[in-house]
Amino acid sequence: MKSYLLALLALCNALLLSAQTDIQDLRDNYAVGQVVTITGIVTHGEEMGSSVRYMQDESAGIAIYSGAWEGFTTPSRGDEITVTGEITEFNGLLEVGPNLSAVTINSTGNELPDFEYIDLSDFNEGVEGELVNFDGAQFQDGGSTFAGNNTYTFIHEGEQSIIYLRTGSALEGQIIPAGQITLRGIVSQFTFDGFGGYQLLPRDMEDLISNSTINLASQLTQSSHDESSITLNWLTDTPGTTVLYYGTDADNLTETASDMAAVTSHEVTMTGLEPGTVYFVYAESANDDSAVQSSV
Repeated sequence: MKSYLLALLALCNALLLSAQTDIQDLRDNYAVGQVVTITGIVTHGEEMGSSVRYMQDESAGIAIYSGAWEGFTTPSRGDEITVTGEITEFNGLLEVGPNLSAVTINSTGNELPDFEYIDLSDFNEGVEGELVNFDGAQFQDGGSTFAGNNTYTFIHEGEQSIIYLRTGSALEGQIIPAGQITLRGIVSQFTFDGFGGYQLLPRDMEDLISNSTINLASQLTQSSHDESSITLNWLTDTPGTTVLYYGTDADNLTETASDMAAVTSHEVTMTGLEPGTVYFVYAESANDDSAVQSSV
């Protein structure tokens, strides 16, 4: 009788130590240090340059951290997985791991959860770990190039926030879109005091959807110069006009140089420049439907 009682107690303790729950229940009712079992769809793979995986079920999302996934098969986008592990927090981000006791891939190639359409007033703990969508977002550094281990400011409905790219991100080396876009990604958090610090993690360029029919396909480059002129070049993805706005006051660029032929490979020369003078410049290309500008 005693041995049966001990076995029953052991079974009960095991169930208590690893409670099966949905992700929202985990976020609302479980504490750091407790062990849980959750099931959901992985929303990205290696394209974000990290061993962390984010997963969602119908209730919410969360980060799963396993270091190098030693002893487990590394999950990919669209995998349904069941994870058992300890709840932890890293710089404000709620995670399961790195102490994982089980990771099971139940199926692959599943449809991802729908994006939640939000504005920056909703960009908080309530959507942490989830796929979200901002319509009409715009980067401050449009026309320059993404680099890893950097943040980039975007504006949405007059408010500002950031995206973060890790080294190894699929966005490294890509041109930052100029003009308004549909911006998508996973909500993360990085803060030392546990408050604020929410950032968006785009997975690849498919999470940055241009609303324009013409887009920059390269940065501005200088092909030639002399003491009074500079020639600049850039590319667009569809044919458009070629205009440079330049001057010595970054807030008031009144000089122009242009070529109104519709081309994708743009070249234009600024003339009449004063030697030893700093000039500010931005490029604009347009077609019949829209226009795109580089950063100054």
